Amino acid sequence: MVTLSVPATGPAQHFVGRERELEALEGAFQASRQGLGGGFFVYGESGVGKSALVRRFLERLVVEHPQVPLAMGRCYERDAGSFKSVQGVIEDLQRYLSHLPDKKTARLLPRGIIHLAHIFPVLKRVPGVTERMLGQPRIESPQELRSHAFSALRDLLSRLAASHSVVIYIDDLQWVDADSLALLEEIMHPPEAPALFLVATMRTAPEAHPGAARLLTLLGSSSERVRQEYLAPLPIDQAQELASLLLRGENATTDVLSLAREGSGHPLFISELVRHAVRRGSQAAGTVKLDDALWDRIAELPGPARRLLEVIAMAGSPIAVNVAARAAGLLVDEGPQYISQLGLCHFVRSSSRPGRDDVECYHDRVRESILARLPDDHRVEHHFRLAEALEHSGAIEVDPQALVRHLEGAGQAMRAARVAEVAAKRADEALAFDQAAEFYQTALRLGPDDKAASRLLRLNLADALANAGRSAEAAEMYLAAAEGASRTGGLELRVRAAEQYLFSGHISEGLGLLDEVLAELHLKLPKTRGEVILSLLWYRTLLRIRGIRFRPRSESEVDAETLTRIDIMRSVGASMAMVDNARGAAVQAQTLLLALKLGEKRRIAMALATDANFIASQGGERNWKRAQKFIKRANEVASEVGEPYLTAFVSGCAGIQTYFHGDFPAANVVLAKAEAIFRDQTKGSFHELSTVRIFRMLALRHLGRLRELRRAVDSHVRDAMRRGDRYTATTMVRALNFSWLTQGLPEEGRRELEQKSWVPPEGGYHVQHWYELRARGELDLFTGDGATSLARWREKWDQHEKSLLHKRVQIVRSEARWLKGRLLLAEAMQTGMSSERRRQILKIAARLEVENIMYAKLYVYLLRAGVESQSKNLPRATWLLGEAIRIAEEQGMALIVAAACRRLGQLHGGDEGTQIFSRGEQWMIGEEVKDPERVTEVVATGIAITSPRALPAAPSPT
Repeated sequence: MVTLSVPATGPAQHFVGRERELEALEGAFQASRQGLGGGFFVYGESGVGKSALVRRFLERLVVEHPQVPLAMGRCYERDAGSFKSVQGVIEDLQRYLSHLPDKKTARLLPRGIIHLAHIFPVLKRVPGVTERMLGQPRIESPQELRSHAFSALRDLLSRLAASHSVVIYIDDLQWVDADSLALLEEIMHPPEAPALFLVATMRTAPEAHPGAARLLTLLGSSSERVRQEYLAPLPIDQAQELASLLLRGENATTDVLSLAREGSGHPLFISELVRHAVRRGSQAAGTVKLDDALWDRIAELPGPARRLLEVIAMAGSPIAVNVAARAAGLLVDEGPQYISQLGLCHFVRSSSRPGRDDVECYHDRVRESILARLPDDHRVEHHFRLAEALEHSGAIEVDPQALVRHLEGAGQAMRAARVAEVAAKRADEALAFDQAAEFYQTALRLGPDDKAASRLLRLNLADALANAGRSAEAAEMYLAAAEGASRTGGLELRVRAAEQYLFSGHISEGLGLLDEVLAELHLKLPKTRGEVILSLLWYRTLLRIRGIRFRPRSESEVDAETLTRIDIMRSVGASMAMVDNARGAAVQAQTLLLALKLGEKRRIAMALATDANFIASQGGERNWKRAQKFIKRANEVASEVGEPYLTAFVSGCAGIQTYFHGDFPAANVVLAKAEAIFRDQTKGSFHELSTVRIFRMLALRHLGRLRELRRAVDSHVRDAMRRGDRYTATTMVRALNFSWLTQGLPEEGRRELEQKSWVPPEGGYHVQHWYELRARGELDLFTGDGATSLARWREKWDQHEKSLLHKRVQIVRSEARWLKGRLLLAEAMQTGMSSERRRQILKIAARLEVENIMYAKLYVYLLRAGVESQSKNLPRATWLLGEAIRIAEEQGMALIVAAACRRLGQLHGGDEGTQIFSRGEQWMIGEEVKDPERVTEVVATGIAITSPRALPAAPSPT
């Protein structure tokens, strides 16, 4: 057990009552040990004894369960440090790990511990961490580095929780900082969250505080796992007992009942009133307010001690003893002497950590009482002296946050602004993006009215907000930074603002900005369907005539404004493709023509690679060869440039192109390579990284790597939401909703589809519409509602089949036809295979066959197997399933292999059929499919198995 790191809030020997609450805490802890974890939130008024209650519980825990790792943190109202609310938790974990045998520590440390140590350098003291950092390349993207650090802590706690219950205690959760809250949310987010027991104290009910409410939701709604306990004042008899204990041995005549009543059942109040009574005797009769009793004692302190106490109260959070003494005007050796005196009076408490002794007010009510009575001129003086002492101690390097606050309080606005900018940069480096944004806002508010400097601060603030996932705010700040910038600089910032709007779901604002930018470039997006088709035909024809020849030129040989123009066009095309693939393709074709004309290699490689994707998406051997030609040339140019971003970009496009061609194993490998380079070697490539991840997840779905898919989707969706990228989160949720079916949770899948955090714009049909339609169809197949699905979604089906997406993108068109065929088969299973229904399904199969690509041929065999089995032509159905298995094996599509094996085994019957069936069944069990039969019906729909040769029963999963 780790030594308790939070000082006691009251004398342990005078703890009275609270047996019911202690039993509740113990019961909740025992329930959490069943493998699911849990939480206990204690809330109540200041001074009622919340911290003392939890302390008593933890002291018992130390004795009864010495092997349990315990980590504790505390939040402070005025503490703006990076991840300060969880700093104590990390320090306790560091001490725990450092005391374990080295071999055990090595087994517990996750691979990403080096990234976590970037945020919390104290972890470098853990044996083995520094060695792991040697030779490891640092991840360049701040958001990716933060994401890896968060995941590393989650992984570390999961490993600890696998052998022992892990207890985390956070005091005064109502003051948790945004960055610490984001870290706690990541740790506790289901599924597969570490089985922790989280204990937290706060002044209000968790539902009244947004951060605590989110943690409560993540822990789950089960009353067995999560408890909320309102800590009421002590009953009058227990209040009297406490007063009697405190008065024992004191020469005081004060009535105990009177003290208990005046203390209103608050242990802190009663303790202070007892002290007041002991000192004042009969003069203490009558009602005395807590603040008056406190102030009465404070007023009698010697001048230096009182001044030191005021300084500590002004600090608002733990402050180094030597800094507090200097700010109070004391000599070096006087500080510890007066702090000892204040500690005996229960005004302050001390704590130690390596290389530093800290002091803080004994309780928030002590600090609040002092500040309430402190004259303004004393406040200003204390702020000034604290700022001077902090500056002397080197706080601009280690604690610029406190220095900013005290400089501002002292009226030193310009100095505070300069330090705030330094603090913002340090917070950025520490990946505390919310805190960085706060300090940039402070620097803007306090800094000089210099337009150029203000514009740079706004740009930095916009970047911090974007990193923090506050995309809409970031967009507004990019627009503010664009004011007064150069024409090209302003255009670039407006495109960045549009991207942030689109990511966060503010579609109309984003599209409006893109239209404005294109208008300034004398370009016009095609609006209608006809204009889009004509535009694509025109520019594609020009490209075919012109070819992809170019005369290489360096950036210095091309006009800067022209380079900016092409960069903006590429960004607009990429942003437009997020919501409208066809219009994005039209802009991209123009971009490629301009890039070839200019001859600058980097931009040519990007334009060629992007255009290869649009060409490959249409399908057909001719398009595939042309796309291959483009991507090959792009790779050659990228190799000549030798830039990590360009390498990753072209590799990502090659992976997407391979996906469109139906080579899913190769696509997964190439996309994984691109993802690693974007993640580890580039900065700010959020959209590119997200696009690569989306296509890689789609490839994993086709390959049937279901366990990997579930974990990756969960991680990437959480990461996207942290970044405010609702576009990526929504796209993944809709495109990969099938993951819920593999877990046997269709209602969770439906619930996610109903959450409209990002909605494609009206007036068009977009890929997110298709993903949602597919998800709803597969949900219906899983739940047995497939027979009514087409009728319920008829309007959406009509819209899809008329869209350019259906007509232009082969894999979407093929998947849609396969889904429609499966829904018709499900209907036939219920109503009978009529000649008209047979004709419809076989017509769909024939159209799929014309696609002339292997995955579509596989769908043909599955649909025809369904038709033949329902028509009682079992030999033909058996042969078709066998061919489907052969093709699926060749394509690496393991889920279809497993589903087809289950159905083939059931049709075949006998020992051989049992073996075939078992092959598919065991694969699904290995991939943790919760309901193999329903998942099989989604994939191999409508294959009738009610024949004499069918297996009598499916083997039960083991």
